[in-house]
Amino acid sequence: MRCKNCQHTQLAQSPIVQKYCHIANKVRNKVIMSLQDDCTLDCIANDNNISPSTVNRYLDQSRAIASLIKQELPINMALGEFRGVNQQLHFICIDNDGNHKIQAILPDRYKRTIENYFLSFPIQERARVKTISMDLNSYYQEIARRLFPNTQIIIDRFHIVAMLTRAFNQYRAQVMKRFEKTSRNYRLLKFSWRLYLVSEKKLSNVNAYYDRHIRQQVTSNERVDLGLLVDERLMADYNVMQSIMTNLSHRDMDGLTDALYPSEQISS
Repeated sequence: MRCKNCQHTQLAQSPIVQKYCHIANKVRNKVIMSLQDDCTLDCIANDNNISPSTVNRYLDQSRAIASLIKQELPINMALGEFRGVNQQLHFICIDNDGNHKIQAILPDRYKRTIENYFLSFPIQERARVKTISMDLNSYYQEIARRLFPNTQIIIDRFHIVAMLTRAFNQYRAQVMKRFEKTSRNYRLLKFSWRLYLVSEKKLSNVNAYYDRHIRQQVTSNERVDLGLLVDERLMADYNVMQSIMTNLSHRDMDGLTDALYPSEQISS
């Protein structure tokens, strides 16, 4: 505003907003609190009627990621990574005791960054950790064994199943390429490949449908059987994969051990 006597201008100030800012402090605080939730920057921006770039600026200013780092470690932890701002991968550590609260989010997933974070805790605190759940990342396992003396490593079942299905699909593609593209065997393995990855219990023996690729009326179970008959080793791979998936879902350790060492000839 301008003074009528001296013609000098002054900026009106209020405790509601910061100086040179038109966004209320309450909105800013709400955005900072929302950054700790499981939602995107666009969702936070839409909820508060501001732009995503403003949310990103508040993220940098408030150092919300650093504020999530706690001074003690949970008894049961889970390690992983996620894709964050600018498509960069960040390391995340959470409490695996049911509440799944965030323990720490690091700016990258480099080995040195992760080691430096955990080494900031004394050995007595790291010795309290009993279990660490993770994927098949090799240096996660190395860090866990070296820095946590009393921990037990737990591999996430999802990654085991993903590795199985990926290996099965690779051999299925190898067998498929042995045949001409116009042949029936090629079409059996080329199309409806997702059915091979479904649990056997979810395949139907009753509901038939017309498969235009093989020009035949089949059920989903019959469709899988027709494809497996093309190659004996492919059928052995399928049986092993299904056995491991079943034992993992039932938490049957003895059955899982037997399934990991099959008597059938399977692919490499």
